[in-house]
Amino acid sequence: MRPRQEKLVLESHQHSYIGYRVIVPTFEFYWHFHPEYELTLIVKGRGKRLVGDSMVPFTEGDLVLLGPNLPHVWVSNEKETGPCEAIVFQFPASFLENLLRFPEMRSLESWIKNAQRGLDFSCISSAEKASLKEHMLKLIANPSLPDFLQMVSSLSVIQAEPIAATNYPSVKTPGNSTRINTALRFIQLNYLQPVTIKNVAEAIHLSESAFSKFFQRNLGTSFTSYLQDLRIAHACNLLLETDQPIRAIALASGFENISYFNLVFLKQKKISPSVFRKLRGNT
Repeated sequence: MRPRQEKLVLESHQHSYIGYRVIVPTFEFYWHFHPEYELTLIVKGRGKRLVGDSMVPFTEGDLVLLGPNLPHVWVSNEKETGPCEAIVFQFPASFLENLLRFPEMRSLESWIKNAQRGLDFSCISSAEKASLKEHMLKLIANPSLPDFLQMVSSLSVIQAEPIAATNYPSVKTPGNSTRINTALRFIQLNYLQPVTIKNVAEAIHLSESAFSKFFQRNLGTSFTSYLQDLRIAHACNLLLETDQPIRAIALASGFENISYFNLVFLKQKKISPSVFRKLRGNT
């Protein structure tokens, strides 16, 4: 993946980490990466979280650790009214690697390795996340290395779930960031409509064949698969949050007929839309 590279200023910062709050009307699509680790807690907002080749819904309490150079974005739902808020901590790879020199911090080794794919801490309870939020806010207001290490240490023993696929490659160079971001934003704004590969190719001034190769090279997946992922994620939200008939959900998610929708859904989720709704509705 070759999204936009984000440059931070940790080298000139007076602390070992950067902690800050993000409060915006909406989380806009900004697919990017950076060489620092990033811990993000979503305080307010709902939408889709894209990390590497993973695309899942997110809501308040979404807590994720991202390893270096792992592409990511949180993008708000179309009907999100805001404001949206996140708490973010970023720190260089050298910070964690240096900690491994101390015997007491050796438990971080596997945590650091797993973070290369991103870690999802959805297993943490709401009460624990509320406590973590207060701890993070205090660290922003009054930076403290011992308190920051305490937070890192407590998270390192939690059995978080990896996010991106095992073989997902991290990014080392910014590449053609403007063009790929334009393409992805165009898809994000139009994926519920009958958008075609020709539409997107024209938006970034490429032929269809050139765009197909460009998209596959940058994202590691085809345009069709990426579009289907977005539409199925949207359909899953509707299946869980509404009582709409499955046929109506298929059409609202960009599928032109119910048969094709059922086929794609079964391929991705290994169960039918009706079974998905029933099983997830009971959890």
